[in-house]
Amino acid sequence: MELVVGRHHERHPDDYYKTPPACTDALLVRESFGIHIHEPACGDGAISRVLESRNHVVYSHDMIYRGYGAGGPSFDFLARKDPPVVWCDLVTNPPYALADEFVLHAHALRYGKIALLLRLAWLEGEKRRQTVFAKHPPIRVHVFSARQTLWKGDDPAARTTGGMAAYAWFVWEPGFRGDPTLHWIAK
Repeated sequence: MELVVGRHHERHPDDYYKTPPACTDALLVRESFGIHIHEPACGDGAISRVLESRNHVVYSHDMIYRGYGAGGPSFDFLARKDPPVVWCDLVTNPPYALADEFVLHAHALRYGKIALLLRLAWLEGEKRRQTVFAKHPPIRVHVFSARQTLWKGDDPAARTTGGMAAYAWFVWEPGFRGDPTLHWIAK
């Protein structure tokens, strides 16, 4: 496996970073979701397991099978052409390089509530403002006041502390137009 070297550290080539359970717990304290939830980048099931523990029916898929849910090229979320068979919400930590596409595609498929865990820096960018935020503004952004540690998913020496980036949950609801509200998730 070849690692992509960034300015500060080597990136996982598939942008596979595990979501600490506390991140999903923090979302569920602040947001409510329908019973059915799709997790289209489930990895090893980190988000799915927390949702399932709260009695959600979770459809866990990933383009690359990592030991949880269904996986493989036929589960490529961005190649999906049909909306979900049952009305459902979407909660995921997508590959960062594909975050814009995940948001746009989830809206095109007419999911219910959408929540994506992304770096706070995702708010930046004129192109993103025009292609994503102008068409689909989030209703709420929940910013972690403490840095979260999302470590490479297949790294055997993964740490649980020492996060280098600020993260937030970005939340969309169908039909929302306007300015998002900003909330902080205290440590």
